[in-house]
Amino acid sequence: TDMADALFQTIHAGYSGCIAWMLDDAMHFKEAPDKLKIWGFWNIFGDEIFGAGEERVRPWYYAWSLLTRYMPAGTAVYRTDTTGEPFVKAAVSSPP
Repeated sequence: TDMADALFQTIHAGYSGCIAWMLDDAMHFKEAPDKLKIWGFWNIFGDEIFGAGEERVRPWYYAWSLLTRYMPAGTAVYRTDTTGEPFVKAAVSSPP
């Protein structure tokens, strides 16, 4: 939910695009194996080095992939405010 929230904050700030960087934790493993960043969608070295559980797709993949599927290039996205629960975020979009 943190990454979906980050995307909504990006939309609300007026940006026209957003990208998830470092999809795989192992992307820069050869340069710094002792400083692996754990923030991607998965880790292809999970089973060999970190345990099989690290190879599973992380929960933020599902929220991010749904948002990007239903907001393709050219989609008009509008800020919307919510009332009630302060942690609920929303945006309105219309297809290209």
